[in-house]
Amino acid sequence: MNILKTSGFSAVRGLRLAALVGAMLHSSQVCSAQRRLCLRRSGPSGHYSAALGRGFALLLFLALLPQLLLAQKPQIKFLQQKHYVPALNKGLELQTQTEKYFNEYGAVTREEYFKMSLDSNLNSQRKIIHSYDSRGRHQNSLHYNGDNLLEREVKIYWDQKNNKNKIEEISYVDGQQASVAITYLLTYDEAGNKEVEQYFNTKGIVTRQRNWFYNKQEEVIRSLELVEEPNQPRKEIKTRYKRDQDGYLTKSITVEKVNGKLFRKDIRYFENSFLIRWKKYIEGKFVSEFVNEYRDSVLIRQTENERFDREKKRKRSKKESIWVTNTEYDVYGNILVQTKSRNEQVVSIVQYAYDDYGNRIKTIKINRESNEKEEERLTYDKWGNVASLELLKNDRIVHKDEFIYEYHPRKRKD
Repeated sequence: MNILKTSGFSAVRGLRLAALVGAMLHSSQVCSAQRRLCLRRSGPSGHYSAALGRGFALLLFLALLPQLLLAQKPQIKFLQQKHYVPALNKGLELQTQTEKYFNEYGAVTREEYFKMSLDSNLNSQRKIIHSYDSRGRHQNSLHYNGDNLLEREVKIYWDQKNNKNKIEEISYVDGQQASVAITYLLTYDEAGNKEVEQYFNTKGIVTRQRNWFYNKQEEVIRSLELVEEPNQPRKEIKTRYKRDQDGYLTKSITVEKVNGKLFRKDIRYFENSFLIRWKKYIEGKFVSEFVNEYRDSVLIRQTENERFDREKKRKRSKKESIWVTNTEYDVYGNILVQTKSRNEQVVSIVQYAYDDYGNRIKTIKINRESNEKEEERLTYDKWGNVASLELLKNDRIVHKDEFIYEYHPRKRKD
């Protein structure tokens, strides 16, 4: 999970509130003419308009509160994460520790990983140091082992258009350079669009390649991906995209060839590129289908229709399984409950709870089939960053993480 929150106030909550204000402003226009006519007939009544304006101003302020808080939030300078597990003699004991340092722009400059030894000493396992250029672009990373010996160096290269186009890896043995290999290449067309992406192993062999093709509007209309990784079947993945006149994605068809066997996925989208339907075929035969239902651009229900053949008494009979996931939200757009059912029987329930700032503080997952319960509890510091995280299964703690932060001093604006 991402433990670094952008704001102590939920951004979704701010957007929801802004939408509410917009709706109120729109609805007020319907009545504004009648109000003006009524006021003219009964005499001056500027107090009513002023009060109404103050009310809207307050709602607009609340809607912009996330951005205001974000502007005031200091940048993290140091993060320490301690990972605890149940001890044999009850209680919790420290197992691992992670430390990360950040520059004033939020980029990680150093990370180090520690592990508790059998003699109760916290020993460094590996360390990574990152460097950046004056434009904030990642330049290289130095990887050290627990004995502080350099094992690997990663160099990142950028082109004149500020696109990352090459990664080079240098390996070391006993601190001495042993080999150099290009592990990543990305080329762009003249317009700056991705054209060919390649991944290599340390022997210089291409393990994955992807090509993109564009129309005159510089929109992706087709892609081709080849995967040839060790001990894995060769894959060839072709995808075609269809768009409406405004450029929104409406449909994509993906054909994946694995060891000569064809898999196809047909995906349909809303005009705003939200996925609405996903059909899957194997060797031309329908296998499964996903259908998403939205309300105000928010997913409220997902239905999966799955067909499979089951061998029984030497006869092949088609079985069908229908999965439905319903999602409920609060007025701020936070998920409250997700219920998953199979053939109209509830299989699992996930419940969420939030604090007054929109931070998720509790998640409870209940599996009706296995009668298992999983609970996650979170606390936050005053800036909205996670301070602690506990995971429990059937009311027994599995692990606990504690987070300690140091912040860069905020710059004064004179």
